[in-house]
Order: sequence, then C-alpha cells, then structure tokens
Amino acid sequence: MAEDILDLFITPHKRKKLNIRRKQMGPPTCGNGDGGGGGGFEHLFFGKGSQVEVSSNDIGFKDSWYVATIIQISPQTPTPSSSSNKKKRKIEPSYLVEYATLVQDEKDLTAPLREYVDVSLIRPLPPPTESTYAYEMGDVVDAFHRDGWWTGVVVGVVNGGSKFLVFLENPPEEKIEFARADLRVHHDWVDLKWVRAEKKTPRLRPGKSSAKSIKNKKQQVNDPQKLNVKEIIEPKSEVKLEIGGESAMPSPAIASCGKNSAFEKRSPIWGMLEQMEIFQKMPQQPHFSPLITSKEDSREGLAIGKMVIFSGVVEKILKLQFSDPRNVIDSSLETLSELETHGFDVRPMRRRLNELLSKKENQGQLMEKSKGVEMRITEKCLEKRKFGDEIREINKKMEELQHKRGLAISMEKLTDCEIDALKSKMDVIDQDLQNTQHDFEKLAAAPW
Repeated sequence: MAEDILDLFITPHKRKKLNIRRKQMGPPTCGNGDGGGGGGFEHLFFGKGSQVEVSSNDIGFKDSWYVATIIQISPQTPTPSSSSNKKKRKIEPSYLVEYATLVQDEKDLTAPLREYVDVSLIRPLPPPTESTYAYEMGDVVDAFHRDGWWTGVVVGVVNGGSKFLVFLENPPEEKIEFARADLRVHHDWVDLKWVRAEKKTPRLRPGKSSAKSIKNKKQQVNDPQKLNVKEIIEPKSEVKLEIGGESAMPSPAIASCGKNSAFEKRSPIWGMLEQMEIFQKMPQQPHFSPLITSKEDSREGLAIGKMVIFSGVVEKILKLQFSDPRNVIDSSLETLSELETHGFDVRPMRRRLNELLSKKENQGQLMEKSKGVEMRITEKCLEKRKFGDEIREINKKMEELQHKRGLAISMEKLTDCEIDALKSKMDVIDQDLQNTQHDFEKLAAAPW
C-alpha cells in the first residue's frame, strides 16, 4: 500500500532511479548526512571525475542523496527531451553526473543512469562513520534505502544493537529495520563545512505506533522536533518508551509510592525532583524496597538521597573524558548496580559505561602496542647509528685508498717515463756497439 501511494508522486524520469543496480551488494562507501548541496562557492570543490552526492527537489525524493561521479561540466542548459509529457522544474544544470547505484533502464542493469543536475543539488561526500559506532535512541542518521541515503531518526535498538528501527523523514510513516552497516551518522553541509545533527524525537500521526520491519519502503516523520530523549511521541495517542528494542508504557518522572512502599512521600523535594531534566528525559519507577530495613523516619530522606545519586551518576557519565582512569567507570558501574536494587532503570547507563569501558580496554591494548613499537623504533635508531659509524669509517678508508691510488698512478706514469728514457739510451748504446764492431772488422781486414 505504501508503495502504491509513493508511486503517485514519482515521475517517469525519476522512476528510473528506483531500479537497483544488481552488481551493487550494499551501500556505496561514502560519508553521511543531509543538508544543502551546492550554491555559493561549492562548485570550486567539484571537478571532472569528482565523487559527490546528488539530491532532488522532486516530491517523494526530498532528503535523499545518491552517490555519483561528475562526468562533464557544462555551462549551458541542455534542451529537455521533447518526448517528455511532464512539466519540469526550471533549473540551470551545469554538471553531467553518473550515479553509482542507479541505472538508466531496468532492462539493462549495466548502464548507469546519467543526467544533468544543478550545482545547488550537489555536495561533497560526507565524513565516514566508524563501523562499530553505537547508535542510540534519538540519533539522527542516514539509512541506505532505495539505493540512496535517506534521513531518519533511530527509535529502537534490536538484537542487542546489531539492528535498529528507524523512522525516515519522508512518507509513508512506518518504521524500518536496518542493519548497522546500512546506517551512518547524519551531517548537514552548512557554509562549506559538515555539521553533525543534534538528536531528535519524531512526532507521528495517531495509529502509526506499531513497530514493523519493512523492507524497501519510503517513510516520513512529520514535524520533527529536536529533543534529547529516547521516546516516540504520538499526538492524541499513547506514548511508548523504547529501550534496547523493548517497549514499555511510560510513567511519571518519578512514580508514586503505593500502599506497600517503604515510606510515604511527604517532602516538597519530590516536586523539585519531578522538574529535573534528567527525570523528565528518563522517567524512573524506584521501589526503594531495601530501605525497609532502615529506620522509618530516615527512609524518605535516604530515598531522596538515592534520587540525587542517580542524577549525579548520570551527569558524571555525560562528563567522562577519554583521559579519565578506568576506576572512574568501575565506580559508576558499582553505583548503578546499587541503584538497580532500589528499582532504578539503569540499563541505558550501564550499556553506555560498558561501551566506554570497552573503549578504555582498547586504549590500554593500543598503548601497550605503542610502547612496543616505540621500543623497536629506539632499537632501530641505535642500529642505524651503528651502521652510520661503519659507513663513515669505510668512507674514511676509501678516501685513504683513493689517495694511495692516486700516488700509485703518478708513480706508474713516472716509471713509464724513466723506462722510455732508458730504452732510448739503450738504442744509442746498441748503435755505438754496432759502429765499434764495424770499425774493428774494417781495421782487421785492412792491407798492410
């Protein structure tokens, strides 16, 4: 039914965008977010071959972004096809883009969709989200749906955080279950920079409170308001609180004590506690049954003290720093366990602390690895210095040998000259010998 309603708003041109490229097995690798696209000087970011995200102002596609690559930059407006019988909005497209997950024709899934779009509908790829990011109730996210990224709000955690229920901010209003890999943190592109969205709680129409796991349907959350609470508020209908995928009927900020309670509420402080922001966001139903063993006159005061302790530990968790030692988290976990015996719902805080503790343990492991690598660097630096000394010694010896070699070459040349001189002298002596022998023979044979 939701598909039929959505098809009324889809033009023939945009219907092509709903065809899934079968080769694409999951969401494209890119960042997150929503927010305006081009305009101003955004075009300076986009060159031919740039990977971007493209949106649309058409009904049914608002707040959706599709990954594409810029194929051509053209200052002229392309002429609309004469075969189109739909009235098109007036734009001045300047970029020809090729979509990563959309095809031109459902009969040919190998031909990516190409179209001209205006710079105001283009933005850079948003920053990436860690694959282990822990999404919480009220987080504004982008969900990979219908081959693109659609803005929504997390309204339920399923299977211990492996899947999440999300309301998408486009019709029809229905929850859709997404795996963690199909979600990313929502960012807005504002003034040439990415701004992370604040938490929200969606307002739904009556009759839309049931949680459903529906695939391939567009949703819308009407009139979302920013509020850092884990609730789904429905006008003129019951309000439900979802924690870890479980639903429960909400209660006042602090539940009243019944006939079997350990004490009767008489102090005006309870009214002040009711107005505290923490108990407005996280209503509690403590029973304070362990106080039955305390003196009757002190039970109410001790109960008020537990309320203050609960508020304090929540505030302490929100102010935790990465540099805080592990015992700070351990202490808070012990406090939560003690508060749980009094009936406080500490599951969200305990889950948060366990996740933070996991990060701290990972920090310790990384620090140990860092120390090991640092020691190896020191060892390698010493080895490098040793090799440097050897190289310098070898260079010194090579310089000495080069000097000796030069001297030897000079002496060799000098010796060659001496040999040539001696050979010349030898030739003169040989000539003298021949002359002497000739004179001797001539004299001996002369007549008397």
